Amino acid sequence: MFILSLNVIFRALIVVLTLSLISYVQFEKVYWIVVSATLALILATIFIQSRIKKSAPKSMCYTAIILVLAIYLCLLSLFSINNIGIDLQTKTYAFLKNTTLPYLAYKIFIPFILLFLLFETADRPKSSGSEARYFPDLVRFIVSGLSLIIPILLFLSYGFDLPLTGALATSGLLTAILGLALQGNLSNITSGIFLTMEKPFEMDDWITFDGQVGQVKDISWRTTRLRAYDNTEIFVPNEKLAQSTVFNLNKNDKDFCAGGFLTYDSIFVHPRHEPHSVIELLRDALAKARPKDGRTSFFEFTGVWFNGAKENGLEFLIAFDSIDRTYLFDNRSSVMLSINYVFTRAGITMTSGNLLQNLKPDANLALVQDYSQDYSNYIFDNYQENNIYLEAQNKEIWFRRLSLFASLKHRDFKLLAKEAQKRTFDIGEIIVQQGEIGASMFIIVEGVVKVALENPGNTSSVLATLTVSEVFGEMSLLTGAQRTATVSATRPVVVFEIKKPTFAKIIKNNPDVLNALSSILAKRQQGIEAVKKINSKSESDDTGDADIFSNIKNAIVTFFALPKRRANVNRRVTKTSK
Repeated sequence: MFILSLNVIFRALIVVLTLSLISYVQFEKVYWIVVSATLALILATIFIQSRIKKSAPKSMCYTAIILVLAIYLCLLSLFSINNIGIDLQTKTYAFLKNTTLPYLAYKIFIPFILLFLLFETADRPKSSGSEARYFPDLVRFIVSGLSLIIPILLFLSYGFDLPLTGALATSGLLTAILGLALQGNLSNITSGIFLTMEKPFEMDDWITFDGQVGQVKDISWRTTRLRAYDNTEIFVPNEKLAQSTVFNLNKNDKDFCAGGFLTYDSIFVHPRHEPHSVIELLRDALAKARPKDGRTSFFEFTGVWFNGAKENGLEFLIAFDSIDRTYLFDNRSSVMLSINYVFTRAGITMTSGNLLQNLKPDANLALVQDYSQDYSNYIFDNYQENNIYLEAQNKEIWFRRLSLFASLKHRDFKLLAKEAQKRTFDIGEIIVQQGEIGASMFIIVEGVVKVALENPGNTSSVLATLTVSEVFGEMSLLTGAQRTATVSATRPVVVFEIKKPTFAKIIKNNPDVLNALSSILAKRQQGIEAVKKINSKSESDDTGDADIFSNIKNAIVTFFALPKRRANVNRRVTKTSK
């Protein structure tokens, strides 16, 4: 608030110093031209300076400052021609030893006042009423101090014949004494000045140095105030910052990575794993992960590298970008969850080295163990043309993982494994097109796909990204409905395709499957309808959950030509004994 108060004081000084010139004007007819011009310039100065205020646009303030400076130069020209309407020896100031002191004060102070007002105008943003400032408090304090001290010293020297050499010598001695006493503080202040001039960081930038991480909130005389990601404040001496290596997480090269700063993490696996296949799994996981820092799209930059064998196993480096340091842990969590999901389906465990070898497994790990963790679920004598960890798994377990098929029997999984066809797709290739008639579903064995809903106006909304062991197209397989979304490959994809004739054999022999499938499909359909409602901004119909379930169930019955009595079969509840 000091800078704002000084602004008011300086503007008031312009008025006072300008009005003090009126006493030098000789109000005589013979000098009427000079008198009129002088009075007009004085009144113009008083009026124009009122435009230099915080609420005024910056362009108006700049114009007013320039006009006041022009008037100042004109008045100096008029006063330099003495005895022509201007009398510097006026009796009005006879009480002063030197009657020119008011004029001298005007002559010396006005340029410094205008320079200060120019700085103050440049320091504030364009929007009026904002308290934000471009320059740190330290810079504003120095400018304010110099705007006061320099004109005062000049006024004392020229107005009272005070020798500046003595004053400077005395101040030099005092400065030396104070410098020794305040050596550390002066070092911090000097460092603060250089930090302000070089601007290695700005307000709200996230920086890291000497193991500290924080967001810049203020640069004062001695310290820089940071806000840590745990919501605590860090006060760092400016000297320490000036001597440290500072990493600015907000100064990013958009040509290198449009997303922001990059984070590198290590992933370790057993040393006997095949590196190329692990790299492909990690790429699938990164393509599946979604950032948590406000972006609705995917990560702008991801990378995977094999870094050789270490004491903890084979080391792989992964990289992803973040646009806000506050959400780094959220982004890392999203990436690690995706990696863990893909690794689990591939039968790979992230290792922590010797700890894993000596750590006794928890008894309840059997509850979350995937089929891929069972040695007997792999086929070791077949040549695998794609990722060995995924395609070497017994084909049957890909169908057993699916909650959609939870009610199927052992013979049904055998049939699916026998008749499902393996298909491959390259990056960008469309697997199913929205609006087409389909009668098959797909299980992802390898890769990542994007599910997009095409909206009116040639726009689309990404509904989901799917990867290993996830399915799509089940609605068309079971009801014969048109494809509700377009699915395309964002990574090289391998899928198993289940067609209608195969599933017709299963559903006709399993009456209980009908209700289970209808319930799952009804939930998924509700999610799609909710997205359509948001995109079209239209009122949804009043179709209830029970109606959606009934409609889907009837559609399955009709599509597979099931007997009508099957449509009325209730869900069977199996009671288990203790």
